[in-house]
Parts: sequence; C-alpha cells; structure tokens
Amino acid sequence: MSKTVVAVSLVLALTSIPSSATAWQERAEESDTVQAPLVGRGSRGVFIQSADGNWRTSLQFRLQFRASHPYDPDPDQDIDFDAPSATQTEIRRARFKVDGHGFAPWLRYYMEYDVGISRLLNFEVKVEKSEKFRFKVGQWKAFYTRERVVSSGRQVTVDRSLINRPFTIDRQQGVSFYGRLGAGTTADVNYWVSAFTGLGANERRNDDNKLMYMGRLQWNPFGRPVDFRGSDLARSEEPALSIAVGGVTNSSPCTRFSGSGCGQLVGFDADRDYRINQAMFETAFKYKGFSWDQEFHWKSIEDEVTFTGGVAKNIGMVRMIEAKVGLEARIADEPQTIGSLGAALFARELATP
Repeated sequence: MSKTVVAVSLVLALTSIPSSATAWQERAEESDTVQAPLVGRGSRGVFIQSADGNWRTSLQFRLQFRASHPYDPDPDQDIDFDAPSATQTEIRRARFKVDGHGFAPWLRYYMEYDVGISRLLNFEVKVEKSEKFRFKVGQWKAFYTRERVVSSGRQVTVDRSLINRPFTIDRQQGVSFYGRLGAGTTADVNYWVSAFTGLGANERRNDDNKLMYMGRLQWNPFGRPVDFRGSDLARSEEPALSIAVGGVTNSSPCTRFSGSGCGQLVGFDADRDYRINQAMFETAFKYKGFSWDQEFHWKSIEDEVTFTGGVAKNIGMVRMIEAKVGLEARIADEPQTIGSLGAALFARELATP
C-alpha cells in the first residue's frame, strides 16, 4: 500500500522599507537617488510609504464599547429576554489592523487582530493587478452575504439581524478568485469564486478531503456597485443598485459559523458530519442618504452516512445503500480496517489505568 502526499507551501516575506534612520543613511551613501519615506495619516490610519510608492504599510486601531440594560448584550433567543434584569458594560471590540502593499501597489496584504479576545481575524495576501481577475489566499470574511461583510464599524444598527446567525459562513481559510467585468455599463458585474477548508476561522486542518465551495454573482445595473457599508452618510449623488445571488456547499460538522469559528444550530451534534447546501438572493440600493439592504436565504442540512467494512469496496452495494437512505456514503481509503482499528482503540482505552 502506498500513498502520495502533496503539500504546497506559499511563503511571502514582505520586508518593506528600512525601519531606522541609520539604514536610510547607509542607503543614501550608496546612491544619490534614495529618498526618505513618506509618513502621514490617511483613510486607513497612520502610514509609512516608500518614495516610489511601491511599499506602504498602514496601522489602524479601533475600539468599540457597549452598555446594555436590562437584557443580555447579545440577545439571540427568546430566553435571553427573560433573564433577570442586569446592567452590563463590555469592550465589544478592540481591533488592530495592518494593511498595505509590497514590491508593487497591486501585491497587497491585510491583517486584523482582536486584542480583547486574542484572536486572529484576518490575514490575506492579494494579487490585484487587474480589476477583471484578482486572487487572494488566507483567512477573511467570505463575500457571501452583505450583512456579514459590512464591518461592525459601518453598520446602521447596534448589531446585525438575527438571520445572520444561522446563515452566515463568516470567516474561512482558503483561496478566492474575484473581479469586476463591464465596469460602468449596464452589464457591470462583480463575481467571487472561493474554496475554503469549511471549518471556520483559525482552523488549520480540514476534517476530510472535501472543501467548502462558495460563489457570488452581483449585477450592478447602473454601472456602480453598492459599497459594503450599512448606510449612505455620504449622500450619494448618483443612485447605485446591486442585485446578487450566491450559493455554498459544504460537508462538515459545522451547521453554523461565527467569529469564533465552527458551531452548531440547536438540534445538531458536533460529533457527526452534515451535507450543507445554502443559497441566497440579495438586493442593495443607495441614493442621497437612503439605504436599502435585503437578503433572502435558503439552507438545507442533511445527515451523512459512513460505510465501513470490506463490503464498502463493492460499488454496487454502495449505490444501493445510498439509494436506500437518500444520502451520499462516506468511505475511507481502506474501509475494511476501520472496525478493527476502532476495536483496538477501545481496547487500549480500557487497558489504560
């Protein structure tokens, strides 16, 4: 028995501009063309940028506090409104963000870390040389539903709606191809095609050889996409309309996702896999201070069946079982050994003092 293992590792070292005046002085002695970096404050925080514009790093901090009375600060079930009255305060978010580009303006990177809960939220490397075709790898909020993609600092209300909890796929690790076609015309379209491990944020390994696949297609009939903000405080001078459809398919124990990663909806167990398919239809419109966001969701969660034993190598038997239960059978590479391995593991547990 032989197996082939293929591993691909992408290592990018974006060592930007020298960090000390001494380093710049040494460079200046070597060449008369070296110029000091630019330092200032922009829309994405404090930045430092090389004179030629090929290197840039921006730093930004964001704090968000919340006080609540008399209910739980995050009520998402009826029982939360029946709890004893209490007054609470919390540091809702304490974010540290780093973004910029290296080597060229189209090779971008972005990192976001929540200091309050010590959790890495985003880490992305993006290749955005062409508006029509772009690529990124890392961890980020999947561009599936507008409500979840909109930053917590740009929401209209205090928090997202209750439908976000069962339908969002939140942050995932993987790769994505995306872009914009027909910009400025009635055929203006944005697209996102992504493949993720499907276990949520900060999960470094997949639980099987299946991936989560996500797609989103967005039509901008006025030639202007609606930006991912929850309001129109800028009072857009021209109307912008976006109509989008999307879909996700995944096989995993995760029946819901949140900022902390994989989770389960009520009535589902964490120790089994489910086949999950979902779709959505979405519209968004903004014009002169008026903002409209709408989402329609559909989601199907089905149990999966695992077929073990030597008979699992009989494809006819496999198809008969699948037709009987109406589910796709999961079969290991060597199904005939699973029972004996399981018995051995039970025996070891019982024999261990």
